[in-house]
This record gives sequence, structure tokens and C-alpha cells, in this order.
Amino acid sequence: VEGEKTADAGRRLLPGWVVLTWPGGAKAVAKADWEPLKGRAVTIWPDADDPGFTAAQKIAGFLPGSRIVTPPAEAQKGWDLADAEAQCWTAENVADHIAKFSACSDTPSLPASEYLPTEGEACVEASSTLPPWVDVAACIANPEPMPEILIDGLLHRGTKMVLGGGSKTNKTWALMDLAWAVSQGEFWLGHKCTKARVLYLNMELLPAFFGLRVREIEAARGGPRTQPGDFVAWNLRGVRADLLRFSVEIRERAKDEPFGLVVVDPIYKALGDRDENKAGDMGKLMDELETLCRETGAAVIFGAHFSKGNQAGKESIDRISGSGATARDADTILTFTRHEQDDAFVVEGTLRNFKSFDPYVARFSFPRFMRDDTLDPAKLKEPKGGRPGREPAGLLELLGDRPIALKEWRREAQDRLGISRQSFDRMRSKLVSRGLIAPDSNGMWSMPKTAQNPVSGGGHHVAHIPLGNGQWAAIPAKDGDNSHEEYSG
Repeated sequence: VEGEKTADAGRRLLPGWVVLTWPGGAKAVAKADWEPLKGRAVTIWPDADDPGFTAAQKIAGFLPGSRIVTPPAEAQKGWDLADAEAQCWTAENVADHIAKFSACSDTPSLPASEYLPTEGEACVEASSTLPPWVDVAACIANPEPMPEILIDGLLHRGTKMVLGGGSKTNKTWALMDLAWAVSQGEFWLGHKCTKARVLYLNMELLPAFFGLRVREIEAARGGPRTQPGDFVAWNLRGVRADLLRFSVEIRERAKDEPFGLVVVDPIYKALGDRDENKAGDMGKLMDELETLCRETGAAVIFGAHFSKGNQAGKESIDRISGSGATARDADTILTFTRHEQDDAFVVEGTLRNFKSFDPYVARFSFPRFMRDDTLDPAKLKEPKGGRPGREPAGLLELLGDRPIALKEWRREAQDRLGISRQSFDRMRSKLVSRGLIAPDSNGMWSMPKTAQNPVSGGGHHVAHIPLGNGQWAAIPAKDGDNSHEEYSG
């Protein structure tokens, strides 16, 4: 059958059958793998329209010997098994109709390539579904209505937000408290929330513990206020499926039960067979979230883990694990990074649709995060031994007196100092502009002799490199190099 909703109805109406569908709808038949069904007794029940019949014929081409059901003559356009269920068909009615109105297809078996659209057909199909061009003068004269602000300063309806943090840093408490705040129109970390129905995809906690946490949060906020329908949980721990399956059901349910916010916690549990380190896989996942936003009008917030290691030396946007597509696709990136004070985190935002705000500190005071403006957000928790990776001096110390290929130097900066590629390139440009590093004709990077200021001491030479702002780096100089250059800091 065509579509998840129809498949669900078919399973209820045909309890003795295995009822299946395929992703993408009637035009995506050739993209599915039909091999596992070859040699089986297959019955195809198409939707009652031209695309449905065409899809059925294509499927029959992959599965010779399969039977195609003819929908009732009085069926309206698009009618399917879900409509049959709504019209009170019984299992006996459905089985009787299949027996009387299905026939073996005489469509010869064809390879998938035969059903793929030609280049011209693909162009026509794409042009018919793409949005129209818009004259900017018309946009200025007649601006589009702005979507409703769901979380002041952070998020609109129909947009996406990622909340990132390290492992076991109370991200779920933060997300649940935020979801509750939206469901009641309350404040969250100083941000006013607009009251809206919330759907929470709980993929990590047992239902009993999810309920316990909600009660703890509500008690800390002054006692029970949640009314039926305000805050809906979908407990999915242990359910092995990807986001596409969940999204299809949410979109169907949202037609009758609209939500203002959908929370997916955590996103990695909805990956299915995707690889979080592959940009293509994560791009498709983000596209599915975008479809969910567009078709339901809800905002989507998802929780994500930081990569391993200390995060103080990285830009906030680079802290989330996996492909950069995961974070960069979101309209709002909110990161919780450990502060030097226990149970305190620096909250930083990267915003597409709002003005930026200064980082602030939130302290976890069970069961909620509370904003604490007495703490300095600049004081991130540092790795043991300080923070060499935060300054260009860290790169110079890593370079030392040896020529090194750029790729190897960048990899060592990432592995040993936790410096992202973006931060590495920014620091390297700063050092190049000051004449402190340069590549040779073979692309190997090193410090020119003119950038070294060796001072004898302890039987070896040390180069003192000026970095500005009163900072100097002490670097081992090459043996036998007794040149002496003076710099003012």
C-alpha cells in the first residue's frame, strides 16, 4: 500500500497479512529495494488515482506474479485502505474485496533503470515542485508575515534549534524544563515562552523516570499546572526506527492535534542506519526535520552531544559531535559548556533570526538550570595544564623547530590541543600576518629565522616570539642558530 497511514490501517484490517509500504510516495517506487519480496505472494492495493495505479504497475514490474487490487468503482479520487477503515470496513469486507477484485498482473519484470525518469522528465518534475521566483521589490512592498516567536530571543515557530552539551551534563533536564515552560507560557533562563502544545520524543528515559522528572520540575516551579493536552510525551526508548518513521506519524497526527513545539531527545537515537559523521546522512536527517517544521508549523528542538574532550579551545559552533551539518543547519544553536565552577555552564547562542546575545552562566540547581549573572562566562573549565590551544602560542609550541605539512599540523592541533579547523585557520592567519610563520616552496610550514629571538640558558636556545597584547611564546630554537632579533612586545 502507499503511505504509512494506509499501512497502519491495512495492518488493522488484515491481521493475517504483512502490510508494507515504501518511502517517498508514488513517484519514488524505483528508489525502493524490492528484492526481499521476490518469490513471495504479493498483493498490491493502490490508491484510487492515476499516480497510485502507475505505482502499482511499476511495483508489479519488479515483482512478477503479484496481484493488483482494483479499488471500489464508487471510490473517490485518492481513496485508500485508511478511507476504508474510516468507512467502517471490516476485515471480512477487505478480504472479500481482494478475493473478488484483484488479478495477477501481466506486467513483465523490468529493472529499476527502466522506471527512472529521463533527464528531461526529471527537470519537468523538479520545476513543477520548486518554489516560484519572487521579486524583491514585492517583498519590500508586501512583506511576508513573520512567524510567531515561541521563545523570546531564541526561536520562532517553524524553525529549528539544537541544544548541545557534554555527556551527562543534565541536557535532558534542560530540555524538559524548556518544554514545560513552553507548554505553560513561562520563562526559561530569562527567555519568555509563548504558550503552545508540546510533543516530546523521549528516546532515552524509561516512562516512569520521565514522569518523575516532569513532576520534579513542576513542583520546583510552584506546583501542578499542566492540563490535559498541554504536554504530550511519546516514550520511544528501545524502539529501533529512524526519524522518518516518527515524522510521518507526527505529521499525520498534527493535522488533528497541532503542536507548537516538538522536542527530539536525543537526536542520535533517531539516526537509524545513518552515520552522524557523514554530512550527506546528517543533511538528510536535517531535511526531515525541516519537512516536519514546514508541514506542521511547529518549531523543532533537538538535543545533541558535544564531541569528546575539553571544549574550551573550540568555537561554540564546533563543539557538537559528528558532521557539521547537524549544528549548522539549525536556526538556533545553544551550547552549554562547563564553567570553572561546579554545576555551572556557560550558555552561548549562535542565532540566524535574532540579534546575538552575550554569553551568560546557568547553574544547575536540581531539578532546573537557573541563570547566575554573578559568574563570569569567560571562565570556562580548562583542561589540566592550562589552555595553550586558545592562543596562537599553542600553535607555535606545536610547530617547534621542525617544518611540517599543513594537514599534519592541523591534525595535531585538533588531536593534542582540541583546536577546531576554523580556529586553527584563524590563528594561522594571525601568525602569518605578523611574519612569524611561512611555508616553503614545498608547502612545509616553519618559523623563519628572522622570527626567532634565541636566548641562551640551560645549555639550549629559546626563541621568544611576540604575539601581541603583551604575550610572548618561548620556543626551542634550532641548534647553532645564534642570531638575535629584538622585538617590542
